[in-house]
Amino acid sequence: MSNRHNRRADLAKIKRNTPGALLTYLVEPDDPALDSMPLLKAAAGDWTGRSRRWS
Repeated sequence: MSNRHNRRADLAKIKRNTPGALLTYLVEPDDPALDSMPLLKAAAGDWTGRSRRWS
C-alpha cells in the first residue's frame, strides 16, 4: 500500500524527469480555449511551471 509520502515522492520524480512537459493532453496548455476553464488552465500551468492561479 502506498502512503502519502510515497505518492508525493513519485509525483516529484515524474516532474523532475519531465520538466515543463505534460505527459498527455487534449489541447496545448496555452490554448485560448482553456480561458473559459480556469481550473483546467491552472492545472496545466502548474504542471508545466507556468502557474497562474485561478480565481
